[in-house]
Amino acid sequence: GDALDTSNKLPNDFDELYRYIKSYVKENQLEGSVEILRGDNSVFIRFRDNIFFDPDKSVLKNDSKNILNFLGACFNNLEDKILAIRINGHTATVPNAAKTPGFDRTLSTDRANSVLIYLEEVAKVQPKKLIAIGYGRNYPVATNDTEEGRKKNRRVELLILSNESNEANSDDLYQLLLGNFSADQIESYSDPDTSEDVLIPEQ
Repeated sequence: GDALDTSNKLPNDFDELYRYIKSYVKENQLEGSVEILRGDNSVFIRFRDNIFFDPDKSVLKNDSKNILNFLGACFNNLEDKILAIRINGHTATVPNAAKTPGFDRTLSTDRANSVLIYLEEVAKVQPKKLIAIGYGRNYPVATNDTEEGRKKNRRVELLILSNESNEANSDDLYQLLLGNFSADQIESYSDPDTSEDVLIPEQ
């Protein structure tokens, strides 16, 4: 369908949030670097790390701030409907690379925190709704044997959870609270526009 004009309107519910972010990604030609998925009570966004960071760095690149400002404005408009925003940082395993112990864990945590701090300090998203976690290289979505696979594994994910999760629909919430939410394990996630399950990584 046609891209929405997202320049002056903000989403009022989770369906609009999904569509607005999708339109923003399309308008800014970011399709190769950003995936957006709609869960029952959530929106999940996966970013390739190069959108936000230079290699092995955790300082936000200047040109990443536009999308974070856009997301922050969307989140603030939905403030009363959002239960939590979880920010996951992930790195890749580089075969035979000598790295300091804990480097990947620290890098992934620092990156998740950089996104969180920007949303909190600059975009003024409610601090208590933001959670950042660094997973290091422990949850790859692709092979680490190729550079293309490693690029997919280096990523930052945002899970925006609706407070409309009720008991019958609390699977996303339950997984989040358990600390083991991974979109790859939630089959109800799909891209409503293509109706394919886009989350199965190519092997």
